[in-house]
Amino acid sequence: MLKKPEGLRLALGRKLDAEWAAWACERGDWPLRITLGKPASAAWQDAAAGLRAWIEAWRAEEGVCELEWEEVPSRAHGRQTLPKAVVFRDADCLASWLGRPASLRRARAIRQRILVRWPASEAAIEANLAQLVAETDADLERLEAVVEWLQANPASGLFRRAVPVRGIHSKWLETRASMVAEFVATQPGRPCLESLGLRAPPRLIRWRLLDQALRDALGGIDSAATSVAELAGLRLHFDCALVIENLETGLALPDVPGCIAILHLGYAVEALSSIPWLASIPVGYWGDLDTHGLAILARARGQASARVPHMQSIMMNRATLFEHRDLWSFEETARSGEAPSGLDEAESELFSELRDNVHGVGLRLEQERIPLEWASREIRAWYKA
Repeated sequence: MLKKPEGLRLALGRKLDAEWAAWACERGDWPLRITLGKPASAAWQDAAAGLRAWIEAWRAEEGVCELEWEEVPSRAHGRQTLPKAVVFRDADCLASWLGRPASLRRARAIRQRILVRWPASEAAIEANLAQLVAETDADLERLEAVVEWLQANPASGLFRRAVPVRGIHSKWLETRASMVAEFVATQPGRPCLESLGLRAPPRLIRWRLLDQALRDALGGIDSAATSVAELAGLRLHFDCALVIENLETGLALPDVPGCIAILHLGYAVEALSSIPWLASIPVGYWGDLDTHGLAILARARGQASARVPHMQSIMMNRATLFEHRDLWSFEETARSGEAPSGLDEAESELFSELRDNVHGVGLRLEQERIPLEWASREIRAWYKA
């Protein structure tokens, strides 16, 4: 098949998109030589006009790229000079032919700038080159200043906002923490704020007391957001705990004697493993009835198994799902794969049915859609049991 300039540009544009970082870091096999195909002898007779257009299209590229030509005999037209191959001596030649030289030049300049400063940073540069190229010159200067400060202060214990580098703020560092950590390289492992020697603010957990006596014992507080350690240290006696996924649902719950509701953890349910008093009381979990809700339930049981191996699900079953058929909605992105460990047999079967779209594509029942009166009866039934 004959390769035309426009088709080859599309193909090589995709190659540039895939390999530009490696090319900017002086890797890649060069020169790149691509043969352009040879017309069959019958084509001279049947499609002579198309062949002439193909030849002229490549002739117009001379001076923009390097072309190899060859002479071939033709019975109908005598000897003809045809384009044989296009050759790109290096990545810059290819990027120029594609009309995209600027990004590659900028990537090379940034790489050289950083290597001069940190000669051992080649791997970090290539891994983060796309983000580096997208940074402004001012942000590159901030990056250099932050990395050097963190290298000089590997265990500062400061919060992000307290890092004394001009021009940065918490979001600046938070969105670049992974890249900064790779350049700092203070310790192996997943890049995070702790690996930079910085301290992250404690994650706050929202909870609510579902008993007036408990509220009175805490000065009338109904709900609060505290650190996990502060929640674990509450000097109150609880008869049971509810883990509720949706915040507004948890705030609307009716009173349940001696009960605390822990709200809106999402997949961060490993926090439950740090609350020792959960081990000695009944714990119920209620979340959305969809693949993600069941996965969070499984994660809660697995991550917090040292404290709450006895965690029970509430309204996470087929009966609840079909009781509220008129309130179904749909997951945009359902979980795939096997049912997660941590579910009982009935829960695993329901996960598989939802994953496989047995009852409808992407089917879900969000917990806040269930009428509160109906949900309250189910919670009280669980409490009495």
